[in-house]
Amino acid sequence: MEHHETLGMIVKKSRQNKKLRQIEVSKSASISRNYLSDIENDRYTPSLKTFIRLASVLELDLNLLIKMTEIQVNKREEDSKCTIS
Repeated sequence: MEHHETLGMIVKKSRQNKKLRQIEVSKSASISRNYLSDIENDRYTPSLKTFIRLASVLELDLNLLIKMTEIQVNKREEDSKCTIS
């Protein structure tokens, strides 16, 4: 199985590469530090509005973030089908 970086991993790696703290990014993106932490740890998938803010703050390609989210959503759907069956 091919390994894909998750949305959270990309956000976290980008933040760390820019030597930014969660509090700095969260304030710039108008979200709570806890919510950013949840995004970085793949507990939540942010709204499109939050995507756009994070992409802007971290200078990330919005298309890449959307692609990562599609992969995560598809995986979660597959996982939930397996647990329901």
